[in-house]
Amino acid sequence: MNAPELDPITRAALEEQAQRLRETWTRTRDAVRAAPAASSAYARLADLAAAYAGMATRVGRADRARDLVGDALAALRTACMADRSDPARHVAFARTLELAAACEAGRNEPNAAFDALRAAIATVGRFAPTLRDPDADPLLRLAIGTTLLRSMSAAGRMVADPKQRLDGLKQEWEESRRWARTARGAADHPVAVEAAVTAAFALAVEEYEDSAGDCLERCERLRPHIDALTRTRGDDAVVRMHRVAFTRLTADAWMRLGDLGEAGVLLTEAGRHLDAAAARPDHDARAVAEQRRRLDAQRAELDERRARGTGTRRTSAAS
Repeated sequence: MNAPELDPITRAALEEQAQRLRETWTRTRDAVRAAPAASSAYARLADLAAAYAGMATRVGRADRARDLVGDALAALRTACMADRSDPARHVAFARTLELAAACEAGRNEPNAAFDALRAAIATVGRFAPTLRDPDADPLLRLAIGTTLLRSMSAAGRMVADPKQRLDGLKQEWEESRRWARTARGAADHPVAVEAAVTAAFALAVEEYEDSAGDCLERCERLRPHIDALTRTRGDDAVVRMHRVAFTRLTADAWMRLGDLGEAGVLLTEAGRHLDAAAARPDHDARAVAEQRRRLDAQRAELDERRARGTGTRRTSAAS
């Protein structure tokens, strides 16, 4: 991937910042090697590696980014071997494996990227029981849960076999649901609920190509998760955008089943949710614009089918 062109002044400033990050990372690594470190030191190692990799890649030095990521993996692997029971250093290692996967993907090496993600899942997955422990520190559950589910999601998107991909999505959904139930009333509950919504929605999208009926069934299972997300987050832009995607997917399934009237009602509802999301000060303008583009395409398809007097499906609109 080619780095965007930068003017000389910007490039020099970014290269200087990257060098400072590299030096800070080296000092942190050396300090961790010299003496037992607090858990936060391992997270800092992972954070600094990610920051440096992003900066180096931006100035067209992906090779330097990969070198430092390799060094970070070696340092964190050694730390994990020194204490196999400390979740903080294993989470940091898994996050750096995710970073390595991104570097490999940038080199068009999907197999290496997939292997790195599988290693990340295995590394943090051994602490998955913590997600089902109501007495665990909510911040620890948050770190483990977000890292595990993010790696599972990224790896799942790379699986070519439909059955394996579906099985992976089901596992991700079940894991996030268990976490959400455990975290009820704790600080990590909103994130856990949103993770369950995201996983359930991905599962519904995966299933809808095979059967509109299965898609509708999955949507009905998804509805309580979105309601729970509303209760935990409030009626913010994130919740509204989830409702847009959910309503669009449900409308698409009804369209495939030939009920154009129900599909029209749902697309109108999706439009209201989208307008409400756009009115929130915390909305993502690009996400809103993309959802609006897709909603307009579904409306156009619905109008065309009404004109033809048929509910037969032509194209996929629920992506």
